Amino acid sequence: MSDIIESTDIAVSTPRNMAAAFERAVELLPKALRDKRTLMMLATFPSDWHIEGDRACLSSAGAESIAWAMGDFSWEQDKNIAPFRSSLESAEGYMWTYTMVITYQGRTIQAQGHASTRDAFLGKKAGEYRDPADINEANIKRWARHAAIGEGIKQMLGLRGLPASELPDFARGGRPTTVDRAKPQGNAADDNQMRKNITDMLLALCDGDTDAAVAELENITTFTMKSGKDEGKVVPGVTKTSSLRGPRLRVTFDKVTEAHDSVMGGGQT
Repeated sequence: MSDIIESTDIAVSTPRNMAAAFERAVELLPKALRDKRTLMMLATFPSDWHIEGDRACLSSAGAESIAWAMGDFSWEQDKNIAPFRSSLESAEGYMWTYTMVITYQGRTIQAQGHASTRDAFLGKKAGEYRDPADINEANIKRWARHAAIGEGIKQMLGLRGLPASELPDFARGGRPTTVDRAKPQGNAADDNQMRKNITDMLLALCDGDTDAAVAELENITTFTMKSGKDEGKVVPGVTKTSSLRGPRLRVTFDKVTEAHDSVMGGGQT
C-alpha cells in the first residue's frame, strides 16, 4: 500500500520523499544562494552599501535596483493603511510613515518606512535644525515611501543584516567600502573618490533629480563660524563638489554618508 501511495502526488508528504527532498535541497541550496546573491550584488553600486560592525547594510535605493534586476517584483501603497503624519515626541517637527505591500513570485508582505524633519540630511542647515516650515514636506513623504519599499524588498530577499564577510566582489566598483579616513588629506585619488561618493549618495537621496541634489549639497555645506573674528558668520554652501577641499570635503563626506545611511537605509539593516 505504501508503494502505491508513494507513486501518487501525495508522495511529497511522506517521510521517505520528504527526506529525499530535503537532501536534494541541502545539496543545491549553497550554489543557489551563492548565485542569487551574486546576481543581487551585480545590481547595486558600492555606495548602496555601508558596513556596521560585521554587518553589511543595504540602502533602499540599492534594494529597489535589485528588485528591478530580478524582475517579478511589484509594490503598491497599502489600501487599508493610509500614509500618516505624526508629531515628534521629543522635538518640534513631524514624521511621515508609509505602509507598502510588496509582492514577489506570488508572496506578499507588508512593510513600513519612516522619515522625519529631524533626520540629519533633511532637517539640518549650518549645523542647526531647520524650522520644519522651511523643509519640503514632499521630500519627507517621498523618502518615507522609499524606506518602506526598500525595507519590504530586503525582508523578502533576506537582505537585512547580511554578514559583511559574505559579500562577493562587485562587478561595478568592487567591494563596498568607505574612503580610508586614516590616510592624510590631500591625496588626490581619495579626494576624488569622496567627491564621487558624495555625488552618488546625493543623487540617490534625491531620486536622480540633479537640481534637488545641488540644492541639498548647498544646504549641507552651509555652516556658521564658531570662533575667531568671524564668529557667528554664516558661510554659504557650495553647488559643486569640485569646490570641496581639505577638511570641508571630509566633513561634507561624513555628513552626506550619515544622511544617506539614515534616510535610504531607513535606519534599519
